[in-house]
Amino acid sequence: MENKESIIEAASSISSMVAKINEVCGGSSALWASAAKPQLTALDVALGQRSISEIIAAQSKWSVETISPVTAAISALAQNITEPQLSVLAALENKTSLLAHDNGIAKITSVATQISSISDILASQTDYIKELIAPKAMLSDLQTIAMQAHKAIEATGQLSAWQLGMVDTASIMVDRQVNWASKICSAEFNVTPLPRIEDVIEIKPRVNVIALLPDELKREKEKKEDITPEEALVKSPAYRMSEKGKRIIDKVVAINRICERKGCEKLFKYTGATMRAAASIGGTVCQTEETFGGIIDDFYEVFYENIEHIKAIVTDEVVRNEDVYQCIFRVKHMRTDMRHDYEHGKEKDIRNKDLAIGDSYKHYVGKPVLITSSDYLITQEKLYDEFDVLADHLLALVETFA
Repeated sequence: MENKESIIEAASSISSMVAKINEVCGGSSALWASAAKPQLTALDVALGQRSISEIIAAQSKWSVETISPVTAAISALAQNITEPQLSVLAALENKTSLLAHDNGIAKITSVATQISSISDILASQTDYIKELIAPKAMLSDLQTIAMQAHKAIEATGQLSAWQLGMVDTASIMVDRQVNWASKICSAEFNVTPLPRIEDVIEIKPRVNVIALLPDELKREKEKKEDITPEEALVKSPAYRMSEKGKRIIDKVVAINRICERKGCEKLFKYTGATMRAAASIGGTVCQTEETFGGIIDDFYEVFYENIEHIKAIVTDEVVRNEDVYQCIFRVKHMRTDMRHDYEHGKEKDIRNKDLAIGDSYKHYVGKPVLITSSDYLITQEKLYDEFDVLADHLLALVETFA
């Protein structure tokens, strides 16, 4: 009991993300009842209020006087219950905190506490909602990064500013994804706790930005030796693509909200599939055919599946002919290539489909097929830019729509 009370007391200074998720999920968990000062979150970055460097510098970390008993308590508790790997991480963090204390460093980030906190706050939710807000794979990726960093520190017996900074940036990226995804769920349901989504599909959101961070930051360090992890982060595709994707989905949510407040039907229908697609668009970097195919499915689900609603506020002719809408049809063509066997039927029809597919790829990378990881990433980024423009266009339309 004493260990559990120590965890509850120490966890009271976890980030403001917890309070927001708690609000979304309904009720007030006892774990957060005594919440103290909130930390800044990476949400501020998207809002343009602070730079990522300022966010990381201001992040509320655990004091070394506190983290030792906290991580020791988590280690003992987790080992006896369900999370042996989290116990190992907590023990490693404990050793790093002692080393930090000896070197005059006042605070370090505790990923073991962060993961425990997120898991606790979402404990009452369905597995599907948990995966939308905080995918297990993403939390596992964060834990892996933290484990590797603390093992490296333990092996050398020396603190590494780069390793600790890597943990900080990964922790903030997870904070950002969880905070943002919880807002998307809240915007749709407007009730707490979140209800069960009836048309749940088995496919989980694809959130790979955390797993890619170490390699992406390492590449930036190879270009500039004295770069900091937070400086490298803002140059990384993981950060860039996740923020672009989140911006598109935020605009989709805003469009629907405007429609509702004007007494009109939502332009985008929310389903379990579109919620999963939204989470993936805001958390995936494409480097392979598999990840790119997933993003194509997601844009198809959100935009093409709602194209009739869009036509209703303009016209079929406008949607088919104006440039701003053509990204929707290019997604349709690329999805035909990746998901359908279209080489049946009339030869002319097959040829026309093949040409449309090739033209769609050429629009983005100048060649009729995607081959390299760079091809997938470039196409993804250009797609995101086009759909961002489309979202702005639709926002302007619904704002003037009677």
